[in-house]
Amino acid sequence: MKRLKKILYINNFFSSYGGAEKTMYNEAKLLKSLGIETYFFATDKQTYFEKDYKYAEFFPKYVNYRELGILKSFLCLFKPFYNVEAEKKLDSLLKIVKPDIIRCCNVRYHLTPSVLKVCRENNIPVVMSIHDCRLFCPSGNLMQGNRKFCEKLLCVKDNPIHCVINLCKQDKLIPSIIVSLEHLFNKACGFHDRIDAYICQSESMLELAVESGISRDKLFLLNTFIPDEDFAKRPVYENNSYFLYIGRISKEKGIDIFINAMKSLPEIPVHIIGTGHEEEYYKEFVRKNNLYNIKFMGYKSGQELEDEYTNCIATVLPCIWFENFPRSILESFAYGKPAIASKIGGIQEIIDHEINGFTFEVGNVGMLAKYIKQMFYNKEFPRILGQNARQKAEKKYNSKEYSEKVMEIYNTVLNKISHSYKAEERAEVQDIEVGQAIS
Repeated sequence: MKRLKKILYINNFFSSYGGAEKTMYNEAKLLKSLGIETYFFATDKQTYFEKDYKYAEFFPKYVNYRELGILKSFLCLFKPFYNVEAEKKLDSLLKIVKPDIIRCCNVRYHLTPSVLKVCRENNIPVVMSIHDCRLFCPSGNLMQGNRKFCEKLLCVKDNPIHCVINLCKQDKLIPSIIVSLEHLFNKACGFHDRIDAYICQSESMLELAVESGISRDKLFLLNTFIPDEDFAKRPVYENNSYFLYIGRISKEKGIDIFINAMKSLPEIPVHIIGTGHEEEYYKEFVRKNNLYNIKFMGYKSGQELEDEYTNCIATVLPCIWFENFPRSILESFAYGKPAIASKIGGIQEIIDHEINGFTFEVGNVGMLAKYIKQMFYNKEFPRILGQNARQKAEKKYNSKEYSEKVMEIYNTVLNKISHSYKAEERAEVQDIEVGQAIS
């Protein structure tokens, strides 16, 4: 029986860009502690998780498509569909490190599915993480017209023309056409047929994958985990009387829902951690409406971020899009802080309503305000819910349970695909022998 010894992680970024990147790197560190050799392939967008990463010379150039002028955008028109540079550089890296298996995370637009072709040519099985809706939704966020959750799953079940009709990408026609064409291009080329297995962090995402046409036989459920060092920190059940939001500042994350809820609660402080393309818009909205209880704290990491978690009453995630398995809620639980979040996607699998937090109907400003008020004025309530949150995190999202499950998945895929490749090779040899006999 073949056992995993080397793994290569492929992702658009080798940096703290978002939750998917942190999840990938946390797993890599965990497997490395178990004696597995770990390698990475990404674009050269800085700052890397590892400053002097040995194989960074193989990283293809990162292109920020949002900042390109008209001429450069035209010259790079095909690159978001198929990145030839990424294909060639990955092929060179694979021939050096020779991994047993590849864990592929987010590759659309930057590395592109060109990397999947190289993996298959080198007979290396690929396990794809489904961190978000990009595999099923052209715009990547499962939002209809970039305004509301696409409950009918129009492009998932039907045709990406709905993305164009509803202007789902940035509320603009050209971006919506481009992402729809890219979606069709990937399907036509059968790139995702080259994926041997998928890991879904939530049952909600797994069911969405089935709706899109992926066979259940290829799907594995694996909740993410909280690193041991986060559990080593003593939870603090006292607080400094503020609520905390951590994440991208954008409409789909429900920032406007949160802000409008706080308009009726001017006496309750809020800290907003993060940045985003719509940051200035929301800052201006807060200024115009004299919402002095809301503070934009910018990007935080390390001790500063830890302090924000430690001193808050609870975290809030009022998203209006399909959240897979948000890391911010897991981190909140690790710090002994309950969470208040929208009842959508995988959130409902983490938060047990009125036990370790609250869930409310998507977009319901009044319900969100009610739960915030309830936690603020009942000083003992956040402590009880926070203790329950910490207990659930320790029981369900620890590294030991995760490492056992992920290794079982990798070894299962490794042996299954290894047998499959050998069968294909035998069939090819037989075809050649038959051809030679006939000739």
